[in-house]
Amino acid sequence: GLPLASLGDRFLGAIVDSIFHFGFILVGSIFAGGLGVLIGEEDPSGGATAVLAIGAAIGVPVLIQWWLLWTRSQSVGKIVMKTRIDLADGDEPAGPGRTIGLRYIPLMIAQFLIPFIGLIDALVIFAGKKRQCLHDMVAGTVVRKVG
Repeated sequence: GLPLASLGDRFLGAIVDSIFHFGFILVGSIFAGGLGVLIGEEDPSGGATAVLAIGAAIGVPVLIQWWLLWTRSQSVGKIVMKTRIDLADGDEPAGPGRTIGLRYIPLMIAQFLIPFIGLIDALVIFAGKKRQCLHDMVAGTVVRKVG
């Protein structure tokens, strides 16, 4: 079957995903301030235009990532690193229910409720041979090299 992704591939994929999200937020923030000035808002940093632009800057990359996860079992970082989220017991893509429903949504909710859960989630990868984070264990997934 396909080999498991290395720790380096997973780490670099996470960095690419973070840069992808940060780029949208940076551009959206710059755009929000500039657009606010152009339309004459008194406080371009806190007006409705800024809220909409920053909301879009956060929402658009999330929608893109979720579309990729839904259709390919890959995020932007996983595409760049040639890795994919697969079922732990086979070489087939995990599919949207596991990638989004079991892997990402519960982790996002837990990160708002439990301090340091993101760190714990990431550190668990060192505990087993399958290189699974906590969210992989919950979803029954692994990340494999596909290219």
